[in-house]
Order: sequence, then structure tokens, then C-alpha cells
Amino acid sequence: METVFIVWTAVLIVHLPVLALPMTYWHYSDRDPIRCQGPTTLLYQSVLTVLFTSDQIVRCLVSRMVPVALEVPFGQSLLALMVLNMLFYVVRLYVAFSKTAQQIAAHETMTSATSPSMVAMKRHTQVLNLLIDRRTAVLYTLGHLLLQNSLQVTYMLLYPGLAWSSLYVAEQARPAQFDTLLNIGLVLDMFPVIAFIVLAWKLRVVVDAFGIKSMLRKIGWCSLFAFTVYILTTLVLNAVSDLYIPYMISVFNLDMFMYFAFIQPVCRARRSPPHGKAQDGVRPSELARGTEEFIEFLRSPPCLAAFEKHLEAEFCIESLLFWADVEAFRSLPQADMVVASEVIFDKYLRVDAPFGVNLPSRWLHEFRDVMFNNGKVDAEGALSATMFDGAAQQIVELMYSNSLGRFKEAHSTIWGDFQHARHERNVLAKLNTNVTGASRRSVSSTTESSST
Repeated sequence: METVFIVWTAVLIVHLPVLALPMTYWHYSDRDPIRCQGPTTLLYQSVLTVLFTSDQIVRCLVSRMVPVALEVPFGQSLLALMVLNMLFYVVRLYVAFSKTAQQIAAHETMTSATSPSMVAMKRHTQVLNLLIDRRTAVLYTLGHLLLQNSLQVTYMLLYPGLAWSSLYVAEQARPAQFDTLLNIGLVLDMFPVIAFIVLAWKLRVVVDAFGIKSMLRKIGWCSLFAFTVYILTTLVLNAVSDLYIPYMISVFNLDMFMYFAFIQPVCRARRSPPHGKAQDGVRPSELARGTEEFIEFLRSPPCLAAFEKHLEAEFCIESLLFWADVEAFRSLPQADMVVASEVIFDKYLRVDAPFGVNLPSRWLHEFRDVMFNNGKVDAEGALSATMFDGAAQQIVELMYSNSLGRFKEAHSTIWGDFQHARHERNVLAKLNTNVTGASRRSVSSTTESSST
């Protein structure tokens, strides 16, 4: 008993710094630009992981005092919450990928507000939004926990001797009823685990800019290895030692999970500027010069194609598509602007827009309640070639602050070539200006001499 207490007290002391993990991750969550509520979801996951790790350690220290009826439902509820939270995290990632793929495929075919592709995209977007709605996750999680705890409580009522025996006695005797009680939670958890595996397999072709897929792959292989070892060696290890070695394997797996899911991203995030805050503290003149250069970059077809590929990997292609459509809209003849403006509104700006862009609420209010009425543009008071320019500038600044920095890091050669070509154009423009000015002065001098 003393050996067990000493060993697991040491394990607890080693893991005390882990208690600060949620706070640390929260501090750097704005630098971990995982979309689809990623920072919030992973922050919640870090809290659950720390709680479950602490539970695994503490149960070994107080196993002689804690009854099965208290520890098993509590510990397995934490495990279920971890599994379900990761499932919905992957669901959000899959939805982001699916929406981006559909946006790319359907963008060119949406030529009118009532086109079949627009209608189909709206319906599909509504279904995807339902999947990632927080209420869906909460209801499913509550239903899962209610079913699991109800089955466990019912089973323990059938075997009250097992329910109120200490965890230590149950672990050492290992009656069949105890294994069955544990298996209730494990079997129910297998359904979200299978769904997680299926979605992860579907995401095998995804290239993301944040290392999410790599993180999930490492977590998956590590968990599979630890789970296999735990299942195959539990009985043997419990028979040869009373140090709860299977729980050491469980704690080690949780440590690996925390490293790949939280510690590694935090270390990487410390080297990056805060996500979405790159323009904080930047003077308006510097921001204007930066966005002007960025727009020039986007107006180069090869650069635009490269940046589009980058945004596909960040699951935010709709911002660039909106800017490109506004650029094209600006040069349309007046006769075509009514239909084109309504298509842009339907694609990007209405409440259920399939390509919804991240604009401030005042801009969205202006479009939805002032410039457009039930999707129809106010042709007399609002329609003009520049009606979307302010919103497009907001989107350019958003892409400039959120995505351009990562694009430069990932594609430094492309950005460097653009800078070099831009510098050459500026030098040639200055030379032409100087030559033109000198020629004009020469002509002026010649004229004056002739007059004299």
C-alpha cells in the first residue's frame, strides 16, 4: 500500500504543471487559427483532458476509499465527454472542408440568384450548419450521457454489493460484473469513435494550413496503440503488480494526447503573431500601403491562383471569391449590374448565403435592410459600380491580417518573385517618368529658344 501511495503521489506531483494547461492554451488560442470554433472546442477539450488525467491518478491514490458507484460513472462520463467533443471537432473540420470543396465546384455555375446550383448549395449549407450547431452537439452529448449513466445505475442496482465495494477490491477481484459495468461505457463510446474514424478517413485527402490533420493522425495512432496495450495486458499486469500499471499506460496516453493537441500547438503559436490581430498597432498609412500592395498581388493571375490554393487549405476561400466577384462587377456594363448585384448578395451577403463572408454587422445590415429588399437591389438609390467596394476593402484587410502572413511563410518564393517584379516595375515607371519629364523640359527649352 505504501509503495502504491508513493509511486502515484510522485506521478501526481509530476503532473501538477498540467493544471495550468487550459489557462496557457486559452492565452494563446487567438494564435492558433483553427477554424470552426476550433480554439473554443480545443480549450474545452484541454479542460476535460486535465480533469480525466487527474481522475486517473487520484483514483489510484484513494482506490481503497472510493466506491465503484461513485468513481466508475464519473470517470467514464469524463471519457465520454472527451470522445464526443473530439468527434464534433472533427465534424466541424469535415463541414469546413465540405463547404470549401462545394464552393469551389459551384462558384462558376452560380450565374443567377435562382440557378439550380445556388438553390442546391443553400440546402446543403443549411444541413451542414445544423451539424455544427452547438445545440446539436449539446443535445447529442446529453442524450449519450443520460443513456450511459442510466444503464450503469440500473446495472449497479442489480448488484448492490459491487456498487458499494471499494474500487481497490473490485480491481483486485475483477468479478465479471465489474468488467460488464466498465464495458457499458466503453461500448457506447465505440459509436462516436467509429464515426470519428470514418470522418478522419474522409479527411485523408485534405490539405490544411494549420497542421490539424497531422495532429489528429498522431493522436489516433497513439490512442490506438495505448488502447491495444491496455486491453491485452490489463489482466496480466494486475496479476503481477498492485501498482495499477494499466492506469500508468492510460495516463501516458493522455500525456501524449495533451502534447500533440495542446502543448505542441501552443509552442508553435508562441512564434506566431496573434491570429486576426496583425494590424493592431499598425498606423493607417502602413495598413493602406500594405493592402494596396496585397491588392496588386491579387490582380496578378499566377499570384491569385497560388493564394486561392492557400485559402482552400485554410477553409476560407469565400473571402477571395467575394473580392474577385466584386472586381468583376465593377467593370460590368450598367445593364448587367442589377442581376450581377443580386447574385453577389445571394451568394455572400444574405442570412443563409452559401458563401457567407465575415463582415461587420453594420455592413451586413446596410446590404440586407437598405440596399436590398427580399434579395432585390434598390436600382434607383443603391445600384452603382462601387456599391460593394467598401465591403470588398474590409475583406481585403481581413485576408491581409489573417492569411497573408501564413501565405508568405509557406510560399516565400512566390511572394519574393512578386516583390522583385513589383520593384522592377516601380523602377521602370520612375525612369519613364524622369525621361518623359526631361523630354518635356527639353521641348519647352527648344520652343523658348526658337521664340527668342
